[in-house]
Amino acid sequence: MANRIAAWSKDVIAMENIVSENAREILTKSGCNVQSSKSLDKLSAKAAEND
Repeated sequence: MANRIAAWSKDVIAMENIVSENAREILTKSGCNVQSSKSLDKLSAKAAEND
């Protein structure tokens, strides 16, 4: 059971990273402000900590 939870957790973190990268790309292409990008950096850092 613990192995399944650990695997699930890694999958969730990987998905969070993908969402963060996609959001950053969309915001960059749409010309959103730098503050939004900084928020995404924080999200990416948090996801990396959990990795």
